Amino acid sequence: MHAARFQDAVVVYANIAQLGPRQRIEHSRVESRMLLWCRAGRGMVIANGQRCPMEPGRYLILPWGHQIAYRASEDDPFLLAGIHIIPRHSRDKAVTYGVAHRPEDPLRGVAWRGDVALPSLRTLKQGMLDPASPLTHLAQYVLGLFVRGTPPEWLARQLAPPLLEELVLAAQQRSVYSPEAPLALERIVQYAQTRLAFPLSLSDLVTFSGLSPSTVGRMFRKHLRTTPVVWIQRQKMQLAGNLLRTRRLTIAEVGEHVGIPDPYYFSKCFHKHTGSSPRDYRRARHWL
Repeated sequence: MHAARFQDAVVVYANIAQLGPRQRIEHSRVESRMLLWCRAGRGMVIANGQRCPMEPGRYLILPWGHQIAYRASEDDPFLLAGIHIIPRHSRDKAVTYGVAHRPEDPLRGVAWRGDVALPSLRTLKQGMLDPASPLTHLAQYVLGLFVRGTPPEWLARQLAPPLLEELVLAAQQRSVYSPEAPLALERIVQYAQTRLAFPLSLSDLVTFSGLSPSTVGRMFRKHLRTTPVVWIQRQKMQLAGNLLRTRRLTIAEVGEHVGIPDPYYFSKCFHKHTGSSPRDYRRARHWL
């Protein structure tokens, strides 16, 4: 799917930066699409006027030409990672590894670099990285290549299309938060994802967050387009599907791993969410 619209894309820079206590960095216009995420520590990123508190796992998908300012915390300054992509780079021009950050930069406004229309990524997107997601694995791989050294142009071009596709998919998924989504919702989601092996209910989310049931329900409906109970069940069944594909566990053991110790009830829930029984689901998938 990405071959046509991203065939001229290229990754031009990726790096890890440890900011010092209260260190500030500002760029008035960055000519790239950027994936930025926090690996450790805390701080504030202000992108296109939007204040984005950063903590480990939180990421931003930044549009072309974004304005950005970094504000590291005093007691625990953040460690950030970033990947810059040029969605359209002329095949007639050799790739220069770097990004225009300043008005005097020689790459600023050059004709052979540019953006492509991506409606779902027109504005800033933010959320929390799923450690098991393809986006996370691909981003870590790209980052590792650039930390090790400059990759060959053919590889930098091959990596850009799937990375852009993952960013588009991330922006379209309901688990990715809009810039207006409250931080409280993200903390609830993180908490719930670490508790999938246990019985989990709306009351547990309420107790953890200190919010009322109606407030929690309203946040889920507005930003995740579902109810807390349905979302929890969906996350449990996604985890169960992964366990059925990758682990040699009995059906009952899989149920226990997602907090549903009753094998009959687990099978009923799994069938409701996937359309097949756990046994049939596993049979349809093959081991490596």
